[in-house]
Amino acid sequence: MSLLKDNLFLSALTFCGLIGLVGCQPAFDPLIDIVDAKSSTVKVDDYTRAISLVRSSKGYANDEFENSVSQNLNRWATKLKSDPKGVGVDWKLDEAVAPIVAEFEQYPIVKNIDDLTFAGVDSHYLRQSDWCEAIVKRVTSVKHPLTFELFRMSAGDQVATAESATELNELVKALNPDVSNDHLKKLVDSIKLFDWVVRNTQLEAEYTPTEEEINNGRLSETPTGKPWSDGIRGTGYNSTPFQLLSYGRGDYVERAKLFIKLLEHNDTTAVMLTVGEMPWTVGVEIGGQLYLFDTKLGLPIPKEKFGSVATLADVRKNPEILNRLDLTLDESIESDNKYWVKSDKLGDVTGLIYVAPESVSYRMRVLEQTMVGD
Repeated sequence: MSLLKDNLFLSALTFCGLIGLVGCQPAFDPLIDIVDAKSSTVKVDDYTRAISLVRSSKGYANDEFENSVSQNLNRWATKLKSDPKGVGVDWKLDEAVAPIVAEFEQYPIVKNIDDLTFAGVDSHYLRQSDWCEAIVKRVTSVKHPLTFELFRMSAGDQVATAESATELNELVKALNPDVSNDHLKKLVDSIKLFDWVVRNTQLEAEYTPTEEEINNGRLSETPTGKPWSDGIRGTGYNSTPFQLLSYGRGDYVERAKLFIKLLEHNDTTAVMLTVGEMPWTVGVEIGGQLYLFDTKLGLPIPKEKFGSVATLADVRKNPEILNRLDLTLDESIESDNKYWVKSDKLGDVTGLIYVAPESVSYRMRVLEQTMVGD
């Protein structure tokens, strides 16, 4: 199975990954609202003004926000390009990403990937990055989350008082004894971030457009045969991650993309596993294994007890892990009471990565070099 080299998880309408959360942000400077960027009386440069706008918690109409940030960044970039010392950034498009960039080069956000010109949507990408950091720092810092009470009970810790409650790290270790101490924190952080995504986004049903909807709803004059390229809504690209966080609802693939982006900000690699062409579950790479987090089920796939997280190797070795997820007739009499992925299909599993064009662009590489600290 190729995890990172052969497949790229990109769709035209969600090529730009955006994540949103209002967290603890620095105080917003009111001068930003009233001082024009060209003013010589206020010593706030264009870069600082743009980043302050991105990090502020003040609401904006999209056009106002996008224009303000991109205009400030482009003024900053113009001055940078005119510097005799040059920009000073070596940049080359990653070979693994180049094929997908070529496929989607008709879109402006992709076409200008090697240019030092900022677009309006870059403002959302920058805000996404700031919010991702806030989410990850807050969620992973919690040591005694009440939401994991079932983990405590599953691990056999019956002490319910806050003073003596076992920390989540110890509970996860007890439920996943094969995880080394070196990799334990990554697994615990992944469980916390996954739980946060599931609790904060309402799951919506997958959507498959009908032939009539495809013919009547496409936005492109020349059909490509790919609904996402023709502007037809479908599973996985109805909403960007930013919109998912803003409105609190999305399908399981959109949930998966949000989870993957949070993991990325926690220095953790994750892929979207597919069975055939059907997206299945997120595989989080920890210690050379892919731990399975099902955003449709809303749970990490349990290996044995609740709170033990199965790996792809586990479910291939023991098909009963997936079969145990079926509901009995006592639990549900609905027709869809069987787990939706069958163990005999696991021979055809592919790992797909999710990439936003901004994240591999020249302009963002230049901007990143300017940033310091967080």
